[in-house]
Amino acid sequence: MTDLLGKYCPVSSNTANIMKAIWHPKRLQIIYLLLESEMTAGEIHKALKTNKNTISQHLSVLRNGKVVKSYRKVNFVYHRIADPKIVELMESLNTIFELDTKNRKNGLC
Repeated sequence: MTDLLGKYCPVSSNTANIMKAIWHPKRLQIIYLLLESEMTAGEIHKALKTNKNTISQHLSVLRNGKVVKSYRKVNFVYHRIADPKIVELMESLNTIFELDTKNRKNGLC
């Protein structure tokens, strides 16, 4: 058991930080937008019809969790998914919950 724990400790810390960062309904919405293309906070604000301060706070959490990267281009700050593994994670979550929804509709769960 100790060997197994040692094997996963560094990974589980990174995983926990990423999961904490994404596991909020508004942050999930932001991530799904950014899966489509990089965007400014203003574009995210318009798409989600949410307060600009709220969007900025959520983007900060996502940046700190290494889920989103930001860069400046002329007068705008663009946000994008930081790592292709995040894309894979979101696709996996989507598949799992999509299947879960289908199973419930079919009376399997």
